[in-house]
Amino acid sequence: EVDTPGPVVAGLLEGFDAKQPKAVAATVTAIRDIVHAFGIGSLGLKPLLKALAKPFAHRDNSVRAEAQQLAVELYRWVGQAIVPSLQDLPPVLLKELEAQFAATAGDPRPKQTRLLRSQQQQEEEWRGRRAERR
Repeated sequence: EVDTPGPVVAGLLEGFDAKQPKAVAATVTAIRDIVHAFGIGSLGLKPLLKALAKPFAHRDNSVRAEAQQLAVELYRWVGQAIVPSLQDLPPVLLKELEAQFAATAGDPRPKQTRLLRSQQQQEEEWRGRRAERR
């Protein structure tokens, strides 16, 4: 589990079923931060997209707002591939999300800001080979 974020995200997805709205909102925020920092290349996207509808159905407004921010972050990474998983949402919410998606459409493609340990080793090896060439 040191180098695979899948089990961590799977554990966090269980937090979507928590009874306290603060816990659910914190879980959604944590997943959004993970996606922002590590990207989606190393995450299991399928379970995340399946569970994305749960926070949107929550009764607390702060949880739904965090879910919108998570959906926008996922849209930045995968683009239109997220839209089919959101089709079960109410039409008003879909329109809001589509407006937010359109606002981020012109943004540059996001880049991974944190690396897994295996990626760090690859990066160091690449830098070492590059330094040898000079």
